[in-house]
Amino acid sequence: MTIIGSSEINITEPNRLAEKLMAERYSFSPTECPWEGAYWASSLPDQATYYTNHMVPEMTRMYRMSWLAGVAQGLLFARKNKLVSLRDNTPASMWGVVECAILEGTYACIFTRDRDYLWTGTDLSGERLGISGLGLPDCTSRNIEKQLANKTDSRIKSRLYNREKKTGSYHSPFLYYVRVAGRMMFTRDELVKQAIYVARNQRKDTMIAQTLLRQWYEVFDHTSELIEYFMDLGEGSMITPDRSTNVRFAI
Repeated sequence: MTIIGSSEINITEPNRLAEKLMAERYSFSPTECPWEGAYWASSLPDQATYYTNHMVPEMTRMYRMSWLAGVAQGLLFARKNKLVSLRDNTPASMWGVVECAILEGTYACIFTRDRDYLWTGTDLSGERLGISGLGLPDCTSRNIEKQLANKTDSRIKSRLYNREKKTGSYHSPFLYYVRVAGRMMFTRDELVKQAIYVARNQRKDTMIAQTLLRQWYEVFDHTSELIEYFMDLGEGSMITPDRSTNVRFAI
């Protein structure tokens, strides 16, 4: 997989560096539900190794969750737009939109510590998500409900999604959220994407370059290795195009 005029895109090393950053600076509790206060107070010996007692500072964690929640929301809108508007030109899928809605709800729930932000099955298969009544072949309420059942099957240990009743009532709706493994994958991918964006602006010396660097280091408290990796890519890479306009203002 290449970009014309560029060297081969290496995903292995950026992923490794992002996972190293996460091991040093992030914590993902496998036991606490994301809407519980204990989730923010959890610590594990093999996570957040940079911090005293493996505890990520609360404000740092909140800034990161706010960032990831915003990314998830943007991803949901982008995927739905592709599914609805560009169906014949993109490989957008019904499940691609549904999983983004679950992701968006999960991070909104983590950030607010409010379980009401999680999407219900009716939200996902009905008017709130709004893809089941558009006449698209696979986007029926029945198909969405079937996929939700398959993706949250508790017999599948490697599943990325869970569901649980909103209340103890038999008729209570299910709430859907992304499990730890899925949240770790999402965080890793967004770290790589953001590092590319920050490094690209830094190399081109744009007006927002220093603001992005401050956010990366001071607000999110991230390490430098991932930024340095993309800074070291040569001309013609995915960061610096072969032909550029005014490099001071081109973003």
